[in-house]
Amino acid sequence: MMEIIKKVLNLQIWKFRDSVIIFIVPLLFLPLIIIDGENDIPTTDDSGVVYSSKNVARFGYSLLVMAIYWITECLPLPVTAVLPYIFYPLLGLQSSGAVSINYMKNTNFLLLGSLMVAISIETSNLHSRLALLVLKIVGSSPRRLLLGFMLIGWFLSLWISNVAACAMTIPMAIAVIDELKTMEEHSQTGIANSAFDENDEERKVDETCFDDIEDKPKKEEKSRTRNIETAFLLAIPYSCHVGGVATLTGTAPNLLLNEYWAEQYPDSPITLSYAEWMGFGILYSFVLLLVFGLYMNLFFLGFRCETNKDKEEAVSKIINEKYNALGKMSMEEIMVLINFVALVLLWFFRAPGFINGWTILFPEPSFISDGVPAVFFGVLLFIIPAEKSGFWECPQKGTPSRSVHTWKNLAEKMPWGVLLLIGAGFAMADGSDVSGFSTWVARILANLVGGLENWAIILVVTIVVAFFTEICSNTAASSLFIPILGALAKELCVHPLRTPPTIIAKIDVFGTKILAKP
Repeated sequence: MMEIIKKVLNLQIWKFRDSVIIFIVPLLFLPLIIIDGENDIPTTDDSGVVYSSKNVARFGYSLLVMAIYWITECLPLPVTAVLPYIFYPLLGLQSSGAVSINYMKNTNFLLLGSLMVAISIETSNLHSRLALLVLKIVGSSPRRLLLGFMLIGWFLSLWISNVAACAMTIPMAIAVIDELKTMEEHSQTGIANSAFDENDEERKVDETCFDDIEDKPKKEEKSRTRNIETAFLLAIPYSCHVGGVATLTGTAPNLLLNEYWAEQYPDSPITLSYAEWMGFGILYSFVLLLVFGLYMNLFFLGFRCETNKDKEEAVSKIINEKYNALGKMSMEEIMVLINFVALVLLWFFRAPGFINGWTILFPEPSFISDGVPAVFFGVLLFIIPAEKSGFWECPQKGTPSRSVHTWKNLAEKMPWGVLLLIGAGFAMADGSDVSGFSTWVARILANLVGGLENWAIILVVTIVVAFFTEICSNTAASSLFIPILGALAKELCVHPLRTPPTIIAKIDVFGTKILAKP
């Protein structure tokens, strides 16, 4: 009887686990708030600012609560993202006005404009045309298809979010996989064995022997198809994952690092511009893509992947049919493509480094960031037409055409939660810096790794950060570690760009399914 009661109680608690976590976690860490002390720990940085252990503990309280909420997802991630606006003023860390600024910084506008352009690529179906064109070029053998889908996911994630790129690519891969399975079923049902067309009385041969002979190629065929399916469904998310590293707007941690650098070192001659980031990120990301692609080919397809001409022709046929079904490029696709190419060019040539950027044409070049062209082209999508109208015809015919974007359509597709998550990252980084938490943790880390060589320090820090990303999202981990690693660089007297880029390295860890949304 007692066992039954325990099972019932456990079941009820599990049903209400989110509510239990929401109320229990803040109470569990409550002792951190009542810690009182001013100089119990070494928290004086090089600037002479003295931090109190009380503020460090209070920030630690808010950090632990938010971390557990994020890991368990007892609240939606964007809802947890606004908790700094509640915690920091109540705990005496920052004013509500100081916290709110973090939710609409320059980088937030850059992300907003980028998302507006990315949504136009999706709604115009331009991404499908580009993806199918790539598949037509690379071919229809398993190895070529794997390469094609990886290139598609990688390229799309350069410009749009990893999740969106993955969501656009996976359905096309599933369609190809379904076609392979259909061909497999047809080949199995189409096998006719005349030995079994005689009457049962005349069958003298052991049927089990025939079944074994016939089942062996079937099992091998099923195994090959299953391996191809697994390779596709693993390779595409990872390709989208590493593609986000290549550009400044590819993924949230890149933007967090860029904003941190701009705030901490505004007078530095080194700027993390779009062109400079791509100069490093494209090659780094593409090498990772090639290495992973080689691994997937060898692990799932083997050294000698058998080809089936019938299947390849069927896959090629379905790709051609889907591409032909798109018809000619519509005016909307053309406008979106021009808009997109123009935006990328303005990003690249704003401050390319090897020549003067286009910003010198304006009174204050330093006032113009990458967010300005992003928002400009995002707004332009509400103006440029998606269809031909009769305005220039004489006599005028028809009605005014719709614009590429309408507010209703954009509002439905815009991932507003991402903007809040980015804002939470800035708020946490700011709170960590103001409270002294970053300096405190950095000094502890400096004592542990201070005697090591620079390469060993970077290796240790990368492993630690990568471990944390196995239990929480990239954005949350980046929000916490970027200011800590910046402070660690100061403690160790090394260049500040040596430690924060480990955030980029840990983005490419792909160990657990909760690490990244793709």
